[in-house]
Amino acid sequence: MGTLNMLGLAKRIGARFLLTSTSEVYGDPLEHPQKETYWGHVNPIGVRSCYDEGKRTAETLTMDYHRGDGVEVRIARIFNTYGPRMCLDDGRVVSNFVSQAIRKQPMTVYGDGKQTRSFQYVSDLVDGLVALMESEHIGPFNLGNPGEFTMLELAEVVKETIDSSATIEFKQNTADDPHKRKPDISKAKDLLNWEPKISLREGLPLMNRKNPSKGNDGTKKKKILELEDEKLKTKDENERVDNSSNVVRKSWSCTRPGDFISPAGSTRYLLGDKAFFDVLSDFDPVLKLVHDEPSKSKADKTDESCDGKPTSLPVSPEQEVVLRVSLHCRGCERKMRKHISRMEGVKSFNIDFAAKKVTVIGDVTPLGVLASISKVKNAQLWPPTLSSSLSPLNFTTPEFDNYKGAAGA
Repeated sequence: MGTLNMLGLAKRIGARFLLTSTSEVYGDPLEHPQKETYWGHVNPIGVRSCYDEGKRTAETLTMDYHRGDGVEVRIARIFNTYGPRMCLDDGRVVSNFVSQAIRKQPMTVYGDGKQTRSFQYVSDLVDGLVALMESEHIGPFNLGNPGEFTMLELAEVVKETIDSSATIEFKQNTADDPHKRKPDISKAKDLLNWEPKISLREGLPLMNRKNPSKGNDGTKKKKILELEDEKLKTKDENERVDNSSNVVRKSWSCTRPGDFISPAGSTRYLLGDKAFFDVLSDFDPVLKLVHDEPSKSKADKTDESCDGKPTSLPVSPEQEVVLRVSLHCRGCERKMRKHISRMEGVKSFNIDFAAKKVTVIGDVTPLGVLASISKVKNAQLWPPTLSSSLSPLNFTTPEFDNYKGAAGA
């Protein structure tokens, strides 16, 4: 469902879509090494089939959207990948062996340990994905390291690079475990000019960041770690926290911050140089009037009153805020009632499920209510109408004149 939803989004906004598929689409292969043209050998009702067939279905959907709707897609079939900051208990063989060696536990080998796998370092995978997205080729492409190891050989490499005293424990093999797995990356070499650079013996010690120099070439391993840390430092510097609004802003290499302003009526207000209120006031003249007023000093208000000029909107202790909220079912309505009842300053509220309309009355502000409700459901301010309470006032601002004309039309 996630793939289907993202393909629909890519179709609507004209984005390039990347599917990170897997070598598991080949199942327990009868072809070795596996080329992209191989259709696979999968048990559709086996214990592993939910993952295998799920990825095969995702590839089918991706190609259908490309052929039927012209969506620009890219497909990568990723083989076993490892690297620093993996979860030690994620169940993958490399992290299992490394975590067991670090904890002084026996490394668990299932079956006779002669089944083979290929292991690529994470930075090689990232380079391959970037090359694929920047190319004009759809794929699928095998992205993996063609270096093939049996599980026993992998265990020996872990002993060499992590802990020479590590031991091996054999257990019964799992069902439908593929016997061989090795990518043919000729297509990626020819069309993407990509191939992995870091061998298993170079990459494994980097998972033990407390002792990265363990192994035959500590200088090279430390250099790789320093490059990774520099990338992380650069990423952290690109994320700036605006303490005044608790909004995280990111730097984008291909666009200017001002390009991320959503159009009028959007339920998503994207980040830009303008504050959240400024974005809203661009599209709602009444909000703009309310927003501009606090910037004026009390002396300015007094001078305007003395000159007989109109003042700002009257401040009422109780304000009515009307929102359009995406209520899909009665469960959404109950969730909304529970949330509003806990909001500070709310005296009363009403939910019109059929009209998707929520009215909140109390010592509240439009933006305060909108921000709070948006945490629960998608929401936007209800299209404003001229209230009878505004009719005695003679507004002369161009924004209000334009708004009044549009409302009359």
